Amino acid sequence: MRNERSMRVIFTLLAVSFLFTAPHTIASKTERTAEVFKGRTPNRINQAIIVGAEDFKSDLDSKGCEWLSYNESAAYYWNIPDMLGDDYYNLRFTFSQPCTLKTLAISFYESASYGSPGAEFILYHSDGTFPTDTVAVYPVGTVTTWYPEYESMDISGDNIIVNGDFHLGYTPIYNGSADTLACLSDDGSSGSERSSYLYGSAWRLMSTDYGVDVNFLMQVEVCEIDRSVWHVATDGSDITGDGSEENPFKTIQYAIDIAESTDTILVHEGTYYEHLVIDHEELTLASEYILDQNPSHIAATIIDGDNSGRVVEFVFDFDGYSSPASLIGLTLRNGSALVERGLCQQVATSRY
Repeated sequence: MRNERSMRVIFTLLAVSFLFTAPHTIASKTERTAEVFKGRTPNRINQAIIVGAEDFKSDLDSKGCEWLSYNESAAYYWNIPDMLGDDYYNLRFTFSQPCTLKTLAISFYESASYGSPGAEFILYHSDGTFPTDTVAVYPVGTVTTWYPEYESMDISGDNIIVNGDFHLGYTPIYNGSADTLACLSDDGSSGSERSSYLYGSAWRLMSTDYGVDVNFLMQVEVCEIDRSVWHVATDGSDITGDGSEENPFKTIQYAIDIAESTDTILVHEGTYYEHLVIDHEELTLASEYILDQNPSHIAATIIDGDNSGRVVEFVFDFDGYSSPASLIGLTLRNGSALVERGLCQQVATSRY
């Protein structure tokens, strides 16, 4: 069992590099606790190399797109593979409004990478701290762009919408038996527990295991969605849909969570088994009845509570609002709950 980790410090003098190794004893893999893993130390890069490095922060451009990143200047590099088996280094991003992902970018460190490695860029959903399910994987056959530049890819054609927390990470592609790929992080001075990695089958925070709350040099470009009407259809998708008529969402609640207070959610005909929570006081939730006043849309657009709870719950106070949320041209059925303000207990079928 491996029980040592080396801290490598690179010094550059007259174009000659000297490698010094200082071993540290670490806890056994079976003895790890939530405390800092003793001996886990990051590999510091030569500070002279980072002169002129860009510090990517949120910067809204004229096209309504914005670069998100949380790192300061590069300070440490991180190898995959490493002697402890760490993998899937990733960074958690937060964007407070719905947007589409345009570009993914990760900075790799050529001086600590060997062979001709590639990488799989991976997008994950988030539980607010760690990655959960995988949204998409994008392979880069061979990494050709190195720090201070970023290896990047345009994914705008995939119409991936994010809202809240999500993660970008990577795992290497080995094109040769000796391939190694290193990414970069800052020194942890501006961290907020956004960087994590996979050890065995468990996600771990870098701040917990290394004692430094680093941010990886990873960034994403997001673009605002300029939309006030969001479409939902039973054959839509909450993963690849963008809420347009051509590419609708699948669930009404997902659209509610993305919409803003004065938006309209247009629900196309079908049956939706959901328990909706509406916290937008001026939201309009409607069937296609709102478009042509054809009453057939009402009976054909159904929100079914499956006799397991409220069909719709309003979580704001109606008092004081001149334009509360509106439900138009919908059939609500099989709801069962004591609902305050506006809906009846044991509702069999209600039409709006």
